[in-house]
Amino acid sequence: MSGTDLLYLALFVAGYGLLVGLLVVVYRAARCRRTGGDVLGAFDEIWHPAAVAPRIEIRVQDQRGAPGRLPAGLGDRAEEG
Repeated sequence: MSGTDLLYLALFVAGYGLLVGLLVVVYRAARCRRTGGDVLGAFDEIWHPAAVAPRIEIRVQDQRGAPGRLPAGLGDRAEEG
């Protein structure tokens, strides 16, 4: 290998390491803030396919509203039975 080949290899390895390092930083920040599912979703699907279904279920549960109050009279019947 010539000197330029080693330089290109070192630049590639450094760039890849920088990319992975940035992903780790973004992942940790997203975990602390409980956000980032959309940011890291593509990488999560690539490297951890089993995590996709629970993430989708959590997103669906977050989008649901809180249960409303029961109409008048229905709550009383539930307590009697």
